[in-house]
Amino acid sequence: MHVLAPEQLPSFFVAAYGTSPFRIGSTYPSRQHAALSPDGADLYFASYPHVLVLSTADGLVHRRWSAKNAIHHQLAFACDGALIVCTDRELWWSTREPHSFTALPLQGTYSALLAASPTDPRRCALVATYGPARAMIVDGSDGAATSVIAIQAGDPSKDGPAIAIAFSTDGAEVLIAHLRSILRFDARTGESLGVLLDTQQSNAGIEWMQGFVVLDRARGLVLTGTGEVVVIDLASGAPLARATHGERFSHLSAASAAGRVVVARSGVAVVVDTGDLRAIAVVRADFRLEHGAEILVGPGDERAWILDDRGAIHGLSLVDGALDRREPACYPSGLAWRGDHLVVARLLSPAEEIDLRTGESRFVAMGEFCEAPLLSPAADRVFSQSVSRLACWRTLADGSTTAPIAVAGLPFFAGDALWWFDAKQQRLVTDGRTISLAPIKDGRVLATSPSGRRAFVATKSEAIIVELAEGAVLARYKLLSVQFAKFVTEDELVTVGSKGTHWIAALTGAVLARAPKLFAERAAVSSDGAIVAITSGVDYVALVTRDRPDDVVAFTGASHPRCLAFSADDKRLAVVGSESVVRVFDVDAALATRAAPKEKKARRAKGQ
Repeated sequence: MHVLAPEQLPSFFVAAYGTSPFRIGSTYPSRQHAALSPDGADLYFASYPHVLVLSTADGLVHRRWSAKNAIHHQLAFACDGALIVCTDRELWWSTREPHSFTALPLQGTYSALLAASPTDPRRCALVATYGPARAMIVDGSDGAATSVIAIQAGDPSKDGPAIAIAFSTDGAEVLIAHLRSILRFDARTGESLGVLLDTQQSNAGIEWMQGFVVLDRARGLVLTGTGEVVVIDLASGAPLARATHGERFSHLSAASAAGRVVVARSGVAVVVDTGDLRAIAVVRADFRLEHGAEILVGPGDERAWILDDRGAIHGLSLVDGALDRREPACYPSGLAWRGDHLVVARLLSPAEEIDLRTGESRFVAMGEFCEAPLLSPAADRVFSQSVSRLACWRTLADGSTTAPIAVAGLPFFAGDALWWFDAKQQRLVTDGRTISLAPIKDGRVLATSPSGRRAFVATKSEAIIVELAEGAVLARYKLLSVQFAKFVTEDELVTVGSKGTHWIAALTGAVLARAPKLFAERAAVSSDGAIVAITSGVDYVALVTRDRPDDVVAFTGASHPRCLAFSADDKRLAVVGSESVVRVFDVDAALATRAAPKEKKARRAKGQ
């Protein structure tokens, strides 16, 4: 699956690996909103800076567009099939297929929930999800005679933040659900029609609400904060039926045409019949439903789509609960070659091992210790830790784990040995040994020498070479804003930061070569130190060589590239970003695109 269009990739692109339908990567920890097309054929994603269109038939992204300097944060389809896109400053209304838009400037739409009228193709409604209770009804598909009706959408201190907005099935009312109340408004005039449900005043037995959907003309369904589902009368707010299915659910889908909804939380989803509130199916799987997760149901569709906040998209049958499960793919934290395999470690996600001969992927679940995965130098194990500072090793071959251990600081490898740099206590820790250091303010261990005896520690303004056996400082010199470093030999290293890329003598800081215009936070260095690859901007990768530091090869390599790795022979470069794709490029072919070096003019002898 290519989120980047094929024509954006350079001629020396070799292949993409780890591709899988119904995985689009993740913008974690930001949200990733989506909508299902009226015919159920496409999933639309508002994933900054693009809107992506993914086919529900094969799971592949087949279209995308973007707006310069605009953040898309909500999508909806009007009843005539027009797509509505809410950005941080405008409301877009599509006018034809393929989509082109009229832009309607709006104030205060950032982080808003969006709903489209089921009867009037020109009408939609928005409500802010935090801050002052801002809401509006918008009429304006033609982009000319636009009317915006402001709504007094409750008191956040009393009602809590908005959690849902919906039209009644006849399009006459707009209903805004807050944490502790549901308010009604006239969809034409914006006039308040009163409170449908107030959890603090009514005797409905609901402490607070987690979700709300309109079922039909007479009924709505509330997901309570305790995970109970309650059917309410849309005329009075009185509870008509209620049921609990033994879980503290956090997410609620819209209702299907067959009268079924999905309630879910991380790891568990239940298909519920809204007629008698019985559970049609209970499904347990490895999906996270927290920050950016959503559950979509298309009109008349017998399938719901569970959008994992790590990037996986699961198809769930509303008939029998069968789950078409996909592996999640949150932001990558490590990438390495192991022979003819590539290994990718990702935050909050299984590690992925890709066989380059077949292109097939194998996934190894990380369990609870997956907040900061770190690949071993041989790329055969993953060291991962939890937010509670416990960590363990997981072997990729069989998935076996070691007993959890307490993490003493920021982990790094010196040879095959794992160390921790405890910046607070100013010490190095490994295998039960603790080595005290001279005070190093705001230091980070960025690299260790090939022998594992030396470490490069960077501060905001200094480079410090530390001898690991005793913690002695071998050298320290001025070096500003280094974000990445790698030893080429015991005495030479490459540094990359906001001041450019440098090849330097490790013990003196003498600059051996420099590319002043090549700066980044992430990089990779070839085994002989002759080639450096960096990430640049939203989707660019750049290559530079030590012998020609002023001749840079820049190309589109990944969407939000995060990890780079050279193959053992330095002939190929692998790049992975926020997409679920690892792309491989031919290094020699890339460098061959540079213009021939200019010959330096010989200096004239003095007096000639």
